[in-house]
Amino acid sequence: AEFVKAEINNIKSIPLGVGKKTLDVVSFNLANKVVFPVVAQELFESVSFTEELCAVVSQCTETIVIDAEQVLKDNVGVKCIRDDFEVFVQNLFADMANRNNTYKDSKMNAASLKNFPEQVYVIVGLKRFSEQLTADGKEKLGLIFEKGEPFYKLHFIIADTLSQFTTFSYDAWYKRQITGMDGLWIGDGIADQYMLKINKITNELYQEIGNDFGYLLNRNRPTLIKTLSSRINGEDE
Repeated sequence: AEFVKAEINNIKSIPLGVGKKTLDVVSFNLANKVVFPVVAQELFESVSFTEELCAVVSQCTETIVIDAEQVLKDNVGVKCIRDDFEVFVQNLFADMANRNNTYKDSKMNAASLKNFPEQVYVIVGLKRFSEQLTADGKEKLGLIFEKGEPFYKLHFIIADTLSQFTTFSYDAWYKRQITGMDGLWIGDGIADQYMLKINKITNELYQEIGNDFGYLLNRNRPTLIKTLSSRINGEDE
């Protein structure tokens, strides 16, 4: 992944892997998104990718990982939160409210937020994370997502299973931020799900690809990629 890391300058172009057909680095723009979903049938399929993604993103902006599922290695290379989730959410909500109020006080001028730091939060296991919050914490987490705007500079990459994601599908934040147009699917089964909406289902999408590959969906168009991985030749580093 070293040559992939050389590709990153800012979160407008975050490399996720290499195109299977083109062998070009394939990137996505997080700067214009509040929530970017990383989805798989089983969580273990996305762990190696998520570990490496944290290392890549942290090269260009402050990155904090919330490992609610306790699946990432200890030395993932960025600040990792594994407990005290309630305190984290309350503090994040205060930060979000501060940014929101600053924006409103400036008569909706996004330039008023230029002194606020850009933050990327990688949440591994949103369902497990949410389950460990109080009712107030759950509500505030939902509002952080729902009321978020890209220019607030708080961005979330959420890795979880398809079944866990769909438990939130009736939530206001999900309806607003998870359009199905953009996301990353890791491993087999993209043709058998409806969370990520593909513009045209082809026979190729039904083929088994294994969890070293995935599909980046950009405006409903899938691109098959060899995803970032913290493993070398199938072995953990």
